[in-house]
Amino acid sequence: TVIYFDKSVIDWKVIAGAWLKDRRHLESLRAAFDRVMDPVLTYLREECPRSSYYSEMSLFSITLRILDAILRENSHITTDIHIERFFI
Repeated sequence: TVIYFDKSVIDWKVIAGAWLKDRRHLESLRAAFDRVMDPVLTYLREECPRSSYYSEMSLFSITLRILDAILRENSHITTDIHIERFFI
């Protein structure tokens, strides 16, 4: 099943909130998303040709899948500094 939401109805912050709900390091992850996502999405929207630009929700979904895999492989990480480095 595929559900489509217009970006005026739902944005990456809503999806991030749901994804972050049960995460360790919630505040560090939220701060990193807040610092990084809007500038990255703005850059992609303004600087990338439309043919290579995907929807913000698709890009954010991919970001979450990659980050989830990184966090799973690094479950021993205990400090917020390490979490923040995943965003650099």
